[in-house]
Amino acid sequence: MLDSAASSPLSTQLDDVYAATCRERDWIELHDQIVSVGKQIVALEAREVDLLLEAEETRLYKRMGFPSIYPYIEAVLGHS
Repeated sequence: MLDSAASSPLSTQLDDVYAATCRERDWIELHDQIVSVGKQIVALEAREVDLLLEAEETRLYKRMGFPSIYPYIEAVLGHS
């Protein structure tokens, strides 16, 4: 009897709902992770700007053998 109940239409619908709920949670978790990484990137980029401003103010690029901050940024960070 348990076997027939397990394969009943109601049981199948519940299984489908459960599976859809799990997939929905997976999508929500994925979205949350993407948003979190995006926020981390923004924070890191802001920190990078602060450090580059300091590097320009202290003329760090000259100590590293570059004529200006721009070639330094290109060589060290790969930004163009």
